[in-house]
Amino acid sequence: MTEKRAGHRSLIELAASFGMPEDSVADQPVQINNISQGGFCFSSHQQLNVGQQLNLVIEVEPGNNIEILVKVAWTKENLFGVQICKTTGPDFERFIEFYRSVVSRNN
Repeated sequence: MTEKRAGHRSLIELAASFGMPEDSVADQPVQINNISQGGFCFSSHQQLNVGQQLNLVIEVEPGNNIEILVKVAWTKENLFGVQICKTTGPDFERFIEFYRSVVSRNN
């Protein structure tokens, strides 16, 4: 199988939650299983559809959250692959900084 990711994928256990873009709160908890520069894989019991957009709030450390707009790219049972929709702005820059620190720790 050919790898389609532009960045390295890193395994990680990370608490997060999501909500719909029209909602003001991300109240559906999820467990992120891996991250790449362009997206995430997480598990959830919530039913999601390919193409659906979500506000994903990632707890990078206690009291330090990053909010990212993502789109569901694939689903498989209770696993979901999402790609980052907005690749500009302060939250995206904070995510990239966090992602680079994860990759450097894992290498």
